[in-house]
Amino acid sequence: MNALSFLHNDAKMIHLGLCPSSMFLNESLDIKLFGFNWAINYVPETYPVQLPFYSYKIGLLYPNPNYVAPEIVNRSICYPQSDLYS
Repeated sequence: MNALSFLHNDAKMIHLGLCPSSMFLNESLDIKLFGFNWAINYVPETYPVQLPFYSYKIGLLYPNPNYVAPEIVNRSICYPQSDLYS
């Protein structure tokens, strides 16, 4: 997925909110990402990334629990690979 590769490798961001409603296809069938409400910047050498919120709570103010990676829910940490889980 070029969009996710760009996000992780070039923009140095982790999306954290990937779900079907945050991905769209353009007329060339390229995937475009939206919904950067939970996106965070990271430094590649500093894994894992501690999330800015202290504990995961299901609700409107947190990423969709149906698509979020387990380490986000259980330990409030993430990696770029956490987006791949979504």
